Order: sequence, then structure tokens, then C-alpha cells
Amino acid sequence: MNSNTIGNMTECVILAEFQKLEIPVSIPFGRNEPYDFIIETKDGFKSVQVKHGTYKNGCVVSEICHKRTYKKTRKDSYKGVVDYIAIWCSKLDKAYLLKIDEFKANKEAYLRIDPPKNNSCISTIVWADKYEFRKVASTLCKAN
Repeated sequence: MNSNTIGNMTECVILAEFQKLEIPVSIPFGRNEPYDFIIETKDGFKSVQVKHGTYKNGCVVSEICHKRTYKKTRKDSYKGVVDYIAIWCSKLDKAYLLKIDEFKANKEAYLRIDPPKNNSCISTIVWADKYEFRKVASTLCKAN
């Protein structure tokens, strides 16, 4: 499957997840914005960048940076650019929602699904369940 198809599928899944929670979604015209969606939350409008995640070594791994090309390719953090990164891992069919301010200026997010084999650095692990889409997104819903 090519990367455009995977990207389109990922956006469809994330859009459907917001809709299930009745969170209004707007899609910007064209492809020139650094975000894929604007969502309406109880705290106002928030921007969301959608990424596909890969299951690798017990983690969902996804880039949380954007590429800029001017003479050479450069990867920049989304901090200060978007509010949330939504990740869908097709292999696990699971979605995650990350508030970008909670992540260092890393180029990738590693969301641990399985316990590590050697139990080293257990305190520095970013557990995926904390960022499960419904858990995080349900806190953004407007009160009915």
C-alpha cells in the first residue's frame, strides 16, 4: 500500500473517532496547513495533525515532526504549531491522541504497548494506554 493511501485511511479513522464522540471537526481547504483537522472542544478550537503509527518492538512508533523542504529536507517539531497529534496504528487498529506540549521536541513518539523484556528504564517509559484516543478525546467534549 502506498503512503498516500495509508495517510488517507489514517485520516478517515481519526475523523470517525472524533465523530463517535460527537466532537465537531473542520478540514482545512487545500494541503498547505501544518494540521489536518480543527476540532471544537470545551476549551475552544484545537488543531490536530494526523499520523500513522507502526508497531515495532512492543511500541507504537510515529513521527511527531513535520518536514520542510527548501534546498534540503529539515524535520521540525510540531510544538507551537499544532495542539494535538492523533496516531492510528493500522496493525493494532488502535488510535491515540497526544497533546503536543506533553512531549519533548522529539522527532518520534514511542508509545509502549508491551512491557519491556529487560525492565530497564521502566520509569521513563511512555505507556500507550494513557493516550488511548477515547480516554483523551472524551475529556475535550463539550458538556451537553
